[in-house]
Amino acid sequence: MRHKNNFSDKNELGKKILSGYIVTIMLLASFVMMIPTALAADGEANSLKTHMFDPFDPETEVTTFGDGNGIVVNVTFDITDYTGDDPSYKVKVVAQDSGEWVWVTVNDSDVLGPAPWNEINEPDDGKYWGAFIIGQDATANGSGGQPSYLHLENGEDAQIIENFDGDGNNVTTIITAEYVGTIRGWVKTNAEPPVAIDNALIQIDDGGGVIASVLTNATGDYIFNENISEGTYDVIASKQDVFEPIVADGISVMTGQTSWSNFSVPINTDITITGYVKDRINHSVLRNAEIMVYKMGYFEGYFNNGPSQ
Repeated sequence: MRHKNNFSDKNELGKKILSGYIVTIMLLASFVMMIPTALAADGEANSLKTHMFDPFDPETEVTTFGDGNGIVVNVTFDITDYTGDDPSYKVKVVAQDSGEWVWVTVNDSDVLGPAPWNEINEPDDGKYWGAFIIGQDATANGSGGQPSYLHLENGEDAQIIENFDGDGNNVTTIITAEYVGTIRGWVKTNAEPPVAIDNALIQIDDGGGVIASVLTNATGDYIFNENISEGTYDVIASKQDVFEPIVADGISVMTGQTSWSNFSVPINTDITITGYVKDRINHSVLRNAEIMVYKMGYFEGYFNNGPSQ
């Protein structure tokens, strides 16, 4: 089930920063196009890696991205064969299922803007940098200062293709769209005050069966932390010998967002407890025995069985 993504403030800020970078890189690319150059370099690119735009970590390669994520592309040439002073050029990103594609401009020069790799970039070092966005909106090549945006369905792969000198010896890598969110909540009794129920079983059902399960902790809380794909689910709470399964249906999960599903377990307090206490040796009835009462494993109180006769 597809949902329209609503970017968080953080994603909106990241998109604006990425757009600012694109404006600068497009101006640089336009300037380069005024100079007769050939897209040629000595040797071939020897690596093509992808990183998260925000937060940016050049040491960590990332190949799985969420809805609205900015993706940094890094193309590296063997510096011993690299001539330097080459212009900006473009790599191609192709959705594997739909065939939709976008161009991504990469550049080896200093970028005067908010590009996250500015602090580590050195001109003519054989490292080209660029960025684009994936998500569930319509595919669009970058223009007017906007970064390229590739539409990918949840779970769909995209191939990034680099062919700097046009000889067909491509360097490629694969990224995957994984649009996930979080489901969390608690399980407590409906008494006043509520009592947390630990070790309750929480299951996620996607309509075809249970796909994930956890137990509540000592405070009755549970969480499926950023590992549930976008969609609509039933959340089921149960605890053997304590309460029957309770179903919260139609819980919607959106990428990067948290959906809550809390369970208030009804406890029947209108009950009567009867019995007797005997000496286990001669089986005589014992009076004034202290009787302790526990409800669902939690101490509730005590009473005695009357005075001696």
